[in-house]
Amino acid sequence: MGKFSDFNLLYWVYRIGHGVKISDINRNSKRARSVVRALEDLGLVVVESYGRVKVVKLTSRGLRVYERVLAALGELRSRRPARESASPQLLAPQRVSIQEPEVPEWLIGNPWLRVIGERGRA
Repeated sequence: MGKFSDFNLLYWVYRIGHGVKISDINRNSKRARSVVRALEDLGLVVVESYGRVKVVKLTSRGLRVYERVLAALGELRSRRPARESASPQLLAPQRVSIQEPEVPEWLIGNPWLRVIGERGRA
């Protein structure tokens, strides 16, 4: 039972629904058999053989779990919060005081700034 979490098992019950082929559970046959074995151990599914095709169906207990999963999904989907409007709300402009940048002493009156500015590197 430690191989699959409860969420995984609920997912597989949801996927099986009212009956599927074992190959529809998972294309990897080992994985599909292990999923079916875990669900059989819990009494949620039965496997019926029709020749070479094996169909997995939910038991009455499995159907009760399936109905509750559907009810929970319906509840989640019906109670979605209203979406916010697409147009963003504008906030009041904020006043910011701009101060003169402090220039280091070695830049004041430096003749090289003019040379670098003329070269286009400033």
